[in-house]
Amino acid sequence: MSLTDRVAALEAELKAKDTELAEMKRLSSQAKSANSASARDDSTVLTQEFSNLRALLANCIPDRPAAKASTMSSSNEVVSALRKLNSDIHQDATFMAESMADSFGFEKGRENGNSETALFQQVGTTIGAGLVHFLGTKSHSEDPILIQIAFQAYISRYLCWLSTAWIASGGKERLGTADQSNTTQAATAAWNALSHILSKHLQLDDTQLCFAAASKIIAGLADILLVAGCDATRSQLCDALKQKFSEKISLLAKSSMRINRLIVNSMDRGLDVMVIKPATVFDSTCMDDEYDDGEHDKNTANNRVLCPTDMGLRQRSKGVNAGVRILLKPKIALESVVDNLDD
Repeated sequence: MSLTDRVAALEAELKAKDTELAEMKRLSSQAKSANSASARDDSTVLTQEFSNLRALLANCIPDRPAAKASTMSSSNEVVSALRKLNSDIHQDATFMAESMADSFGFEKGRENGNSETALFQQVGTTIGAGLVHFLGTKSHSEDPILIQIAFQAYISRYLCWLSTAWIASGGKERLGTADQSNTTQAATAAWNALSHILSKHLQLDDTQLCFAAASKIIAGLADILLVAGCDATRSQLCDALKQKFSEKISLLAKSSMRINRLIVNSMDRGLDVMVIKPATVFDSTCMDDEYDDGEHDKNTANNRVLCPTDMGLRQRSKGVNAGVRILLKPKIALESVVDNLDD
């Protein structure tokens, strides 16, 4: 990677740091991390120290050391791992939705009162306002397909973030170390100092991170069930989900962390896990309809995405041949999926 590209990459990482630190703070509180309270102060210090170090790094920024041949991955391995994870998400979401529908009662049309309105808005920002509307107006006791789709959407979006998040990528190893033979002493010292600053924010080990991710997902699934009209309390739903499915959800989180490391160690650069946003106009060149019945032409402005159901993989390239290549199309559910459901 050229010097200019490396500086640009560092600047992009820094811009994303506040967002990732905020998420890490929430995860850390779930895992009872003692470092979460200082995340905002650390972010400010990070920005200041980064500005000072950039002047020293400008002359010679060391490239990330190449991984040993035996440990390097390829885009094909990432695609394979994503396919497996998507399949596991679909299977687990189906099982969880059916289990919860059997265990609890559901009453449609419960969207009333300030607290429930706020809940609908909160869940809508994650899985889409359209899906939230249908969850609140359709019947789920006989066929929990919409709950399953909502579970898939929430888990996929969260694990998409975890598959690319800094905190799940192996910490200091991602930063690399300076090559003493090819850099000045000042640049080497500056790079090592920057690595130390950034790695201070990576205090969660894999076990803590899996626990925190599972807790976050369980809370999100409980909110989806409440939006769907479940007659239980949020506490009861969280307890039931945790007791029945915490191990399954932790395994999903672990798989997404593995994908994160495969991307970091890949010989193919510019890999990016992606999901399609709700309300996007359907485009068959970059997405697939998981519930395609083959009877309609979906490439029209009237066919919009209800929510994502699977993660995909794209590769960004720079330079003369700059562009984006889709290596694995993400799957979605269209708004038309609800047409044949009971009111």
